[in-house]
Amino acid sequence: MRIRFRTAKSDRLQVELVNLTSGHARPMHEAETDSLFRFYEVYEAVGGQPVKWYFRITGDTGTVLFDQTGITSGKAPAHPFCLIPGFHTPLWAKGAIMYQIFVDRFCRGIKDNDVLDDEYIYIGLPVRHIEDWKENPSTFDVGCFYGGDLEGVRAKLSYLRDLGVEVIYFNPIFVSPSNHKYDTQDYEHVDPHIAVIPKDEGEVLPEGAADNADAT
Repeated sequence: MRIRFRTAKSDRLQVELVNLTSGHARPMHEAETDSLFRFYEVYEAVGGQPVKWYFRITGDTGTVLFDQTGITSGKAPAHPFCLIPGFHTPLWAKGAIMYQIFVDRFCRGIKDNDVLDDEYIYIGLPVRHIEDWKENPSTFDVGCFYGGDLEGVRAKLSYLRDLGVEVIYFNPIFVSPSNHKYDTQDYEHVDPHIAVIPKDEGEVLPEGAADNADAT
């Protein structure tokens, strides 16, 4: 594989590729320069195992390391680049029109699964149910729930098809206290607040509750 590293045209640097898989470091040669940038490159042999690497750049002011997060310090960056040999994009995904859905904000299909006002405390504040979808977002919007659910997505499949959508890319849909659900707590179950609550029990928190100790 050919690996390239781009710098500003005015930069005169020594760039090395440090291959963590093989354990060796190799200098990269200057391959091309255009009106804005200078390109360094090197070729690496690839076998059947994932290849991980980072860059070591030396200039007039010293040496820095560069990984997926950018310039970093330390002897070995925590986020090296990685290539998985043999990986191919599946045919169904090539050129497909993808549509990302943040489920809580897409469409409310049923009401029986909505998060209720004061149902639980999240990041120190009680959650809220928003009835008016035109209401401006709150400063604590992560704890506000509009009631969008998977049934709402199902109801809009014809609409999505008419838009030309071929692939739906969901925000996380697993059990989570937030509306975006990126802080998933249980990857084995779809959150019932966007699916189905077969038996709804308990009461909302009492007024003034500061945590979930008394949640039923």
